[in-house]
Amino acid sequence: MDNFKKKKLIFLHIGAIALLSLFFALFYFGIVKCPFRYIFGIPCPTCNMTRAVAKLLVFDFRGYFELNVMALPTGIAALSMIHSDAAKGRAKVILICCSLIVLLANLIYYIVRLAIGAI
Repeated sequence: MDNFKKKKLIFLHIGAIALLSLFFALFYFGIVKCPFRYIFGIPCPTCNMTRAVAKLLVFDFRGYFELNVMALPTGIAALSMIHSDAAKGRAKVILICCSLIVLLANLIYYIVRLAIGAI
């Protein structure tokens, strides 16, 4: 990878982190509401993940587990999918398969939470 591509990748990540931090703050303080819930009238599959991660950052593990236990695995799976191009061959296939399994588990967790009225 040449120097220009490395710099471009670094700036892309810095920009993404800045935007995510801004959205994180806006959602955490209730300034921005979930557009999925606004449009469809039900919580989205990632409901409460922002607040769950915020609880985890201040070591409130009980709050994290009460809000959304799949927040961290889903975030890691999403990042793995985004960066799967860095892996080659069999490692790439394994990475994508593991990420898809986690995302499927999150979907099942979401449906169960909807069914029991936990969200």
